[in-house]
Formats: sequence, C-alpha cells, structure tokens
Amino acid sequence: MTAAVITGGTEMGTAARQALRAARVRGAIMAVLGVVAFAAARDAFNTTATFAFWVDKQGGQLASFSTSVGVLWILAGVVIGAAGIAQLVRGPAFPWRRTMLIVIPVWIAAILGALLDGRTANLTGVIAGSLELAVPISLGAFAGILSERSGMLNIAIEGKFLVGACAASVAASVTGSVIVGVLAAMFAGALVGLLLAWLGIRYKVDQIIAGVVINIGALGITNFLFLRVLSKNTELNTPPTIEAIQVPVLSNIPILGPLLFSGTPYLYFTIFLMFFLTYMLFRTRWGLRLRASGEKPSSRLKVACRPKVRALRSISIWRNAKKAWCCAACSAVSWVVNVSGSRPGNRQCFPRVCLIVGGTTAMNH
Repeated sequence: MTAAVITGGTEMGTAARQALRAARVRGAIMAVLGVVAFAAARDAFNTTATFAFWVDKQGGQLASFSTSVGVLWILAGVVIGAAGIAQLVRGPAFPWRRTMLIVIPVWIAAILGALLDGRTANLTGVIAGSLELAVPISLGAFAGILSERSGMLNIAIEGKFLVGACAASVAASVTGSVIVGVLAAMFAGALVGLLLAWLGIRYKVDQIIAGVVINIGALGITNFLFLRVLSKNTELNTPPTIEAIQVPVLSNIPILGPLLFSGTPYLYFTIFLMFFLTYMLFRTRWGLRLRASGEKPSSRLKVACRPKVRALRSISIWRNAKKAWCCAACSAVSWVVNVSGSRPGNRQCFPRVCLIVGGTTAMNH
C-alpha cells in the first residue's frame, strides 16, 4: 500500500511539473509575441485600417469604421502580453484557451490592417465564410471528442472524411436529394466506425495503427473511384447543394443578422451540436459513464462489467463516426474532387489539429 501511494504521488508530481513547464513555455511565447506586436506598431501609425460590415444583408447598406494599424498592433501587444503575464503568474490554472477568444480576433484585425495597407476590409464576407468553412472541421473535432472521451484515440477521422464525402456525393447525385446523401454518408460512417471499434477494442489492435490503416485505405479507395469512375461519369459527382436559410426575425438584426443568421442548415446544426454535446458530456449520467470509461476504466468496472465498458466505447466510436461522415457530406463535391483528384490530406488534418489545440471540450471548438 505504501509503495502504491508513493508511486501515485510521484506520477501526480510528474504531471504537475509537466503542466507547469508547458504553462511557462506558453507564457514566454505570448510575451515574445507581445514584444513583436509593439515593434510592428512603431512604423504603422500612419497607415489607416478600415473595416466594413453589411448592415442588413449581403450587398446592402455598408457600415465602416477606421483606425490606425499602429493602434491595432498596440492593442494586440497589450492583450497577448497581459495573457502571457497571467499565464506565467497563475501557471496551469490560467484558462489560456478561453483567452484566445480575445487574443486571436485582435491579432487578425491587426494583421489584416497591415496587409491591406489602407484598403477597406469587408469583414461580413470574411467572418461568414470562415464560419461555413469551420463547420466540417468542428464536426470532425466533435467526433474526436466523443472518441477520446471514451478512451479511443481516433486517428481515422481523416479517412472518414474522404469516404464520407465520396458516399454523400454519389448518393446525392444519383437521387438528387441532399438528405439522402447525408444519410448515406452517416450509414457508411457507422460501418467504418464499427470497424475501428472492432479492431481497437475487440482485438486490441494499436489504435494509431488501426487509424492509419483506415486512412490509407480510404485514400486509396477514393482515389481509385475518382480516377476510374467519377471522373468519367460526372453525373455521379454533381450533387445538389443546400442554399443559405434566413432565420426569421434574427436575420434582420443589424450586422449580426448577415453574419450569424444567414447561413446554411449545417452551420445551425453545428452550433446546436456544440451546446448539446457539452450538456450531454458534463451534465448527464451518460456523459459521466462515457468519461469514466475513458479516463478511469477501473472505476467503471466497479459498477459494471467489462463488456459494458467495451459496448459503451464501441457505441461512442459508432456515434462519432456518423458525425464525422455527416460533416464530410457538408462539402461533398469539393472534397471528393480536390482530395481524391489532386491534393490528399490538405484539409482533413484540421479536425485533429483543432482537437489537439482546443482540448476535449466541445465549447473550445
């Protein structure tokens, strides 16, 4: 018993030291970036930064405001410098991920102002387009959260994107229905998710190896289908698209309406899913059991047998697979053509990066 206590204490001490070291590194990097921002501000006070927003709708009334690029750099330096000092003082307890919600927009504004060099930046199109592009990435990160919370390292998100986009594109092209395409992608994703769970949980295959194998297989299959079938039969790769939907009343809010309430159903579904997953993971019995199965399987075994733990993990893999393939269906045409036809792997790694940086909490993504 004594040895176990000592070992546990040593492990906790090691984890605490690693967290403190990481916090110090982050604080130092933020402090350096603050100095860089102040240096960039010296010669930028004579450059005007103008930002504009559509007030009522895209192409409608325009509202703009101007400031100095130097002021933006000073503001960026103050914000990230203060965050760096707080990180160094508070250590691992400092919520640096949430602080990035303030730091990143200020830095984006400063960089845009410097790059445009006096020209006007229409932020409505930039932000609305960024939100639409973030939909499949966020859904893929949500899928990874469910998987990793259950104790399964899901490297196969990228492969699911490829095959999901292919399945959605073909099904939607044949039937002429976007809903059928999404359902087909979710069904195929469930099968591949079960394959990953079968390899990693049932037969204890190394999770990274199993995920890489699925990624390579998906890349080969989609490349073969694109080169041999889809490129020669374009009617199989021309699915219908979903147009943006104006939310009644909310879309009429000045500035915010064109930004947040004039998007596609995928955007609204992603926002809803973010809050829903956060509630389910941290406020329900199901979420408690899921997190216990991933973080402390031995504690879960005290109240349930091992097959139930395996079943819970398998169901989580199956559910996150459906989410990953649903997000692949969001942009089926462009992903099948671009990824299978020319540049594999240039976008599919984004959900994994988002999951690493944002952590395993849906609100961080």
